[in-house]
Amino acid sequence: MNIKIEPRKMTDRGGYLMLPLVKNIPYPANDTWKKSTCPKCGAECWDRQLPPGFTEDMFSGKMCTECALRMTVQGKAEMTTARAKTLIANMAEVIREARQDIYNQEFAEFLMKETGITAEELAECGIMGEEVNSDD
Repeated sequence: MNIKIEPRKMTDRGGYLMLPLVKNIPYPANDTWKKSTCPKCGAECWDRQLPPGFTEDMFSGKMCTECALRMTVQGKAEMTTARAKTLIANMAEVIREARQDIYNQEFAEFLMKETGITAEELAECGIMGEEVNSDD
């Protein structure tokens, strides 16, 4: 298995802030590191300041390094319905800007077939208007 680790870009959204585990790094790197616990597993870890220019709303949350890597290895992140709808709405904005025709049957049918999302859910996410027909 290959995992690519690269610096985060200012345009990246989602993902988790990784909190270094105290068992791996027993002493803080500097006085801004504060002891905390992983909200997923409860392990003792270090909470650190965000790099300049980044804000917490750019991320999906925080968790220890082991939990974050475990989720990557499993190939899926925990995703709430609200988070999924946010991602779909963001995707709709990108498509709307690129194509100017987000409200079309072809795109709706593709999403419904590939993802299992319903026409009503597409409308709720802002992708489709009332004209969506989910009859197959």
